[in-house]
Amino acid sequence: MFDSEGLTISSKWQNYIEEFIEQLKVYIFTVVYLGLFRVVLIAYFNDKLDSSSSLGDIFLAMAHGYRFDSNIAALFILVPFLANMALSPLDLTPLVAYLRRGFSGFMVIVMTLVFVVTIPYFKEYDSQFDYFIFEILYEDRSAVMRTIIEGYNLLSSILAFSVVSILCYFLLKRWQRLPFTALSRILTQPKNLFMRSLIAIVMVLLTFAAARGSFRSRPAMRKWADITTDIFLNQTVMNPLRHLHYAYKDFKSINSKKEGIQKLLGNISVKTAAKEYFSLDLPDDKASDLSNYLQRIASGNQIEMPDHIFIIIMESYDSWPLLPKYKSLKIAESLDNLGENGVFFNHFLPSGSNTIASLSAILMGIPYTGLNISRIAASKPPFITSAPGIFKRLGYKTRLFYGGFLSWQNIGNLFQAQGIDEIFAAPSIEKKVPDGVWGVEDEPLFRFVQTNTTTREKTFNIILTTSYHPPFSMDVKSKGFPLNEIPADIKSHYDVSITLNQLGHFWYCDREVGKFVNAIEKEHPSSLFAMTGDHYGRRFLNARPSIYEHSSVPFILYSKKFIAPQGTRNPTPGSHIDIVPTIVELIAPAGFQYYSFGRSMLDKGEKDNKSGTDLFGIGHQTFVTENFIANLKIDRNPAPLPDTDFVYNSELYHSLEKKHDQLLGLGWWLILRGEVLEASAVPD
Repeated sequence: MFDSEGLTISSKWQNYIEEFIEQLKVYIFTVVYLGLFRVVLIAYFNDKLDSSSSLGDIFLAMAHGYRFDSNIAALFILVPFLANMALSPLDLTPLVAYLRRGFSGFMVIVMTLVFVVTIPYFKEYDSQFDYFIFEILYEDRSAVMRTIIEGYNLLSSILAFSVVSILCYFLLKRWQRLPFTALSRILTQPKNLFMRSLIAIVMVLLTFAAARGSFRSRPAMRKWADITTDIFLNQTVMNPLRHLHYAYKDFKSINSKKEGIQKLLGNISVKTAAKEYFSLDLPDDKASDLSNYLQRIASGNQIEMPDHIFIIIMESYDSWPLLPKYKSLKIAESLDNLGENGVFFNHFLPSGSNTIASLSAILMGIPYTGLNISRIAASKPPFITSAPGIFKRLGYKTRLFYGGFLSWQNIGNLFQAQGIDEIFAAPSIEKKVPDGVWGVEDEPLFRFVQTNTTTREKTFNIILTTSYHPPFSMDVKSKGFPLNEIPADIKSHYDVSITLNQLGHFWYCDREVGKFVNAIEKEHPSSLFAMTGDHYGRRFLNARPSIYEHSSVPFILYSKKFIAPQGTRNPTPGSHIDIVPTIVELIAPAGFQYYSFGRSMLDKGEKDNKSGTDLFGIGHQTFVTENFIANLKIDRNPAPLPDTDFVYNSELYHSLEKKHDQLLGLGWWLILRGEVLEASAVPD
């Protein structure tokens, strides 16, 4: 039988089937490529595998990962597949083949690029792509580029991308030359319309199932990726492109004025969340105003008003080097000494996993919710919880000293809008172009703060350091870093996950803080210091830090004049949003009114007097009590704290899971919607 152009229907069917087989080859190649990358990822980071994991667990992760790989592979052939159905009857199979070759080449380039980027990303952030990757849109791009070039072997990555892409393209070409004779014979053999229609329908159904990654009612979904008990293996189940898909989805969702609050609070209203989180049953005329829940009345100053207050936020300064078992490294001696002579809160969490998240939580008093507040708040009046407004009313001039550049995260406009009186950054500190990628070193930063601190006025100062940051290009040996090898007593913990050079940068940051505190208290003895890290430094002695080592930062209050040494570390739990209320309750006169999501960590009560529950600290996807810590991103199970009896209270744990979501939801609401709370679960 011939069609209107003289071609047999059989020949068109033959062409249709042959093209389908070529697309099938691309699908198989893509699935194998994704699977091989999973093997490489597991092999490269094998030291992250749980000691209890077996080959069976790895095979389970590989098998389950196929569902997500199938989804990606099918998407790369979807357009050619549909084109084949539409154009083959018109004898336009060559055009379909052209589309298929174009999409397969695109697949090789995209997947290889994503693979090459995933390795260093995983090495830095201990995960595949998450929505944090989109924060780069608000970073200092020149600094990011220099960090990539200097710290992550950009030339090697480009070479690897080029070599692997070319190799894969030629392997794909050779693979496509292999004949699938038997399959072709089976599919082209039927001559009647019914059988051919049936084959076409089956092909559509199989392609549809491949694109869904499942034959079941639901497609392959993220929530089913936790297939093993090994946290690292579960991270490898979804391929990088699926991780990137969910990262973008999360980024859009949390920044959506409608979806964001649902993601955090589910089907409960913000009004209900406020009532439950603060355990306050306010009358109706007050229950719709968030400020009534945030209002605090100072109980009366415990010390006289300091002349100067310094909150020092240290880049990537985490808690683990301060643990007694790592003391022989001698890289945290300054803060260890200040902690012994002040108040050292060691059950403490950062508000976020990046600098702007924690800095904004401390300065604006709002928990990090996933929103990029640096863009949103720069165009808003100061929040009622913002620290500058609180300390101005206490008589202080507010100042921000940042070792980097004001283009980073729009920081200049952000904190100017939030009420900071004076903002100083790298160009003010050093007139010449700084050698550091992210700005000036800590030594000139602290020297500049010291020079600009006088007895003429009371000041509230935020200092943000930059030295302990990739690409770790400072010559720490010339600075006096003494460590030449890992001490014998902790060598068993060490697997080169952190280099001596990186440890030297931590040591330098610690030393300069100590020098600064000593210099200031000699010149201005009526000074108060609060020191913390902005987030976990993402580097540890080995690839398997504990939940505490992976999550905690220190919080130290120190003043030779005002703070009596406690001798032992204070186990009161807290997070960055508790720093400002702790200082306010320490210095403010009785009756001073302010607003805060946090509480004073110096409160001697056994319960949180605002929420009526056991004391706790909440960060982003983390929370801590006096007896256990949880990191919901790593493992939804509670973990022990160092030198503390592990007491797991399941009722408290699940209560804090709920409070975590409520706190973040209320913070999200204040940023995007304001202080008026709505009673409906889904906002308009």
